Amino acid sequence: MAASAWGCAQDPGQAAPPDADVAPAPDAGQDDSDAQSAGCEGPWQTGCDCDPSGQIAAHDVYADPLTADEGQAEVLPGFDAGAWEFAGDGYRQEAEIEPDRDDASVFPAASASDVLAEISAAATEVEGLGDDLRQVFLTARATGDEEHYEAVGCGIELSQNGGLERIVSIVELSGSPGAVQTDRIASREYDGVDLDELFHVRMELRDDRMTCRVTTEDEAVFVQADGFGGGAGAVGVHARENHVLFRDLHVCGLP
Repeated sequence: MAASAWGCAQDPGQAAPPDADVAPAPDAGQDDSDAQSAGCEGPWQTGCDCDPSGQIAAHDVYADPLTADEGQAEVLPGFDAGAWEFAGDGYRQEAEIEPDRDDASVFPAASASDVLAEISAAATEVEGLGDDLRQVFLTARATGDEEHYEAVGCGIELSQNGGLERIVSIVELSGSPGAVQTDRIASREYDGVDLDELFHVRMELRDDRMTCRVTTEDEAVFVQADGFGGGAGAVGVHARENHVLFRDLHVCGLP
């Protein structure tokens, strides 16, 4: 893997933590067409097969390729409403990259306390690190107003605070839209990704436990953490100090 502002190869791929509750990958020949049928499109359709592998029971689904504005995306109050656009190939954060800048958008139709959520993402443009932290997250339980912001996140970070780190992280986000604070709950180093390299983020959040999986072209990295507070909020996306493309959002409500 070539070096880039988001990563270069360091160590071999990571294995799942011993106690991670991770469903096995479906067989290459498995037909998941039922899960992708027209009946599963649109906000919170019932009767859809959220997990064709049969490993997880889930009751509802929100599926959106994020290629066109269907009126479901909403920028949280206090964040720049003009930072996001539907560009045909996905939902893009395209605002000017500034030090310490965070941008957050949510999908209110996909609001629940316990969720299984997946999305594909790619960092498309970067500049120099501001306060030494660059982030791309899939978020859940997100709420906010002009002065407050709260969410939990699963995704990737690039930090050069005390040495360059490329990590897959589970975080709690708080503070205000203009001063977002990151509390890193659990993390694991990974090889990194290049600009424009699509990676896949999968979050399972049930009660106080989150399992986060990030899959790149070269590896799958798992992180797990406990101790999260409950409460409903929206599934969303979060970007810090880089332009990001998000697409193919799929959300299931867990019983």
